[in-house]
Amino acid sequence: MKNTKVLSRIRRKKGIRKRIFGTSEKPRLTVFRSAKNIINGR
Repeated sequence: MKNTKVLSRIRRKKGIRKRIFGTSEKPRLTVFRSAKNIINGR
């Protein structure tokens, strides 16, 4: 089951990363979502 979760998370990130871009003024934010929290990685 864990392998499936990891694969689906990677697939989701790949699809999103194509559309989102950042600049030096406004860098792209990285966000990790868990069941309890949303974590910003900046």
